[in-house]
Amino acid sequence: MLSNLVASVRLRALLLPLLLLLPCGSALAQRFDRTQAARLLRTPNMPAQFLVKFHDSTFAPDADSLAVYAPGGVRSVKPIGQSGVHLLQTVRGGADVLMQLSQHPAVEYIEPDYVLTVDRTSNDPFNSQLWALGSGASGIGAPLAWDVTTGSRNVAVAVIDTGTDLTHPDLVGNLWSAPRPFQFVRNGSLVTCPEGSRGYDFVANDCVPDDEHGHGSHVAGTVGATGNNGVGVVGVNWQSSIVTLKFMNASGQGASSDALAAIDLALELRKQFPTEADIRVVNNSWGGGGFSTALNNAIGRARQANVLMVFAAGNEGRENGADAALSQYVQANTNVIAVAASDSNDALASFSNRSKSFVHLAAPGAGIVSTFKGGQYATASGTSMAAPHVSGAAALVLAVCSLPFDRLRDSILQNVDARVGLVDMVSTGGRLNVDRAIQKCGGSSTPPAIRLDAVSTVLRVRPGATGTYSLTPRKSGEVTAQPVLVVTGLPAGVTMAPIAASRFDVAQTITLTASASAKPGNYTLMATLTAGTLKSFLPLALSVQPPPSFTLADFPGTVRIDQGVQVRVTARIVRDPEFSAPVVLRVINPPQGVSVAAATIGAGTASSALLPIAVAITAPAGTYNLSVVAESSTMGITKSGTLKIEVVALPPSLSMTTLVDITVPPGKTVAVPVSVTRTNITAQPVTVTVTGLPAGVTASALTIPATSRSGVVNLTATATAAVTAGTAVRFEATSGTPALKAVAQSLVRVR
Repeated sequence: MLSNLVASVRLRALLLPLLLLLPCGSALAQRFDRTQAARLLRTPNMPAQFLVKFHDSTFAPDADSLAVYAPGGVRSVKPIGQSGVHLLQTVRGGADVLMQLSQHPAVEYIEPDYVLTVDRTSNDPFNSQLWALGSGASGIGAPLAWDVTTGSRNVAVAVIDTGTDLTHPDLVGNLWSAPRPFQFVRNGSLVTCPEGSRGYDFVANDCVPDDEHGHGSHVAGTVGATGNNGVGVVGVNWQSSIVTLKFMNASGQGASSDALAAIDLALELRKQFPTEADIRVVNNSWGGGGFSTALNNAIGRARQANVLMVFAAGNEGRENGADAALSQYVQANTNVIAVAASDSNDALASFSNRSKSFVHLAAPGAGIVSTFKGGQYATASGTSMAAPHVSGAAALVLAVCSLPFDRLRDSILQNVDARVGLVDMVSTGGRLNVDRAIQKCGGSSTPPAIRLDAVSTVLRVRPGATGTYSLTPRKSGEVTAQPVLVVTGLPAGVTMAPIAASRFDVAQTITLTASASAKPGNYTLMATLTAGTLKSFLPLALSVQPPPSFTLADFPGTVRIDQGVQVRVTARIVRDPEFSAPVVLRVINPPQGVSVAAATIGAGTASSALLPIAVAITAPAGTYNLSVVAESSTMGITKSGTLKIEVVALPPSLSMTTLVDITVPPGKTVAVPVSVTRTNITAQPVTVTVTGLPAGVTASALTIPATSRSGVVNLTATATAAVTAGTAVRFEATSGTPALKAVAQSLVRVR
């Protein structure tokens, strides 16, 4: 029986455009000014947290190197799974930090770690009829499809959401359970989940992805609530394997970095469990934030792994233009299906986003009854509810027909129920019909076509070095001709090794060599695949990069140094990913009274050294620009910079030294040397007087000339002077302008 609990949740699929990023790794570099960085940060994001891709994914600069470009410093930089993307956490955050980090020479792209959310709506009246699955005018034809198949536990669907109710009676039988422990890398650390784990929780960082919100449980129930068990509801699949990957919390919010990690874990689980977790479909009923290059590339990796990605189109009731984030994902990736919501009248739901070019089909998404957290059931509306109908339909098709992602996608999109009201709303002009997709999935209605897949369409190579592309010819439909691959547009100084005979679905390595004379720059090559009369083109980006080098970072502000003091100033360099030679730092022609010893930044990844700067007490006060030269003799590279110092004058002072212990025999005279030091005063005479002498002892007058630092005071004891054990005597030196005084104490004995 259905519970009386009624809840309604909608997932907002708002994905704002980020115009500065290019899809699918096509951007060779990315730089922001402050206005552009501030515009990106207007979209909700995780504070002081960024996703960054370095040009060399195997070499991430250390925190010290990145801190040069991050005002306030860097807390940590950690890899996200095997994606090549790193999670960078800074101390301060904000537009200045994002702008400056984008200028780092090792950064390929950087973007905010956007907040992705679910968006609640008001509760709908409870509806116990599962109209969406039916074979009537507005349903998807599931009962007819069930005459052929009710699903298979050999087909896995990953639900990336708020988790699932792991003990729900209508879900527990269809939730995937790890047949043995599995491991993966999470933020640079190895995570192990035990046998029996249902997936992973990226919020709590544990292996128990329970649902604290309810949205994920609702989505999972539409995909595969257990059928024919006399309990509650039924999903599109009566039996299935739902892998739960939780990245949104109890408030329905999550970070795009965790969504990226969830996609990568889905692909990793398929590698570790090729038969027990054959994830062929990933449901993404979430949105928010801006366009993310990192997420776009993750979708591309799913395409390479033969995985279909199903996305909710969004609930703003608007047109998804070409610059909308989801539209960019659709344009860049052929394994994406974007789903609008239809209602029980088979019309587009009023809240649903639409696009004749970038939203593919509609599926039921208004007043959908499904499982909910706490063992309950709920009614919900949104494109979040439409997407899992398509994900479930894809799994149901795979239970009958083993298809690659492109033919699976075609079987769904080419077999919709056409509806007049959807013609200008979605590209197919129709609503999902899973029965027709199953009936046609084994046929030969797919037109012949060919294409090229690339692990990456971007190659970076330095003069004198070699690099490779990996291209795989693909086909769909009946293609009998053999594929032929050619690459054209090589720049001067770049040669290509002969290309071996091509075969469909077999990766080919294209090897390019840049000679020492190859001119650095960015070039576009064209890969052309032909098979009989069929042709497919794939642009390839080639970047011939300058030899590896380094940058001498700017010194922060002016360094104040008192006369007579030595300090150490940190000098930093930013290395290109392939530059590992030592760098020697020198100061050329320092000013009078200032000396700077050479310092060496060691080989490898070292990025800083301390320059010892000594300022003599006689150094003239003032501000000086020191010319700092950083040199790598092994690479023949010299860089220069300016270090600004201020020599701070000590205040005017007078000091004096004399003997500490003086003995004067009766009837004798003893010469006592006196020295004075004048600091930051003009040369002038100094008068020395002595007071506190024992009886019978006198001192001569002393004036030390302006040109001298020392003189002698004669102490004379009379013949009748009494013998003393020791008397404390005060020597006092005074100057005229300014009026300064120095005092020294001595012990005088008569004996």
